[in-house]
Amino acid sequence: MGRRARAEPGRLGVSDLDQPGLLRFKRKYATDEKRVVVLRSAQGPKPGKSDVDVLLREITRLLTDESVSDDVTGAAGSVLYRLFC
Repeated sequence: MGRRARAEPGRLGVSDLDQPGLLRFKRKYATDEKRVVVLRSAQGPKPGKSDVDVLLREITRLLTDESVSDDVTGAAGSVLYRLFC
């Protein structure tokens, strides 16, 4: 019925492996299953501001200044957006 209505598949989200009942339930309806991998740094997060934080704060300050046109701010935002997606 869903295929005839051209329904999009639903997403059931991520589940912890220590929840076997939830995993069994999701497996009844899933079309595919993938393992989620979480990476952690052995050093842990660095305290304080990083150079990137300082740089982004300064770029934001410059591009949102009243003397900068909306067109320039929008174009710069589009260029920068590609770095984060």
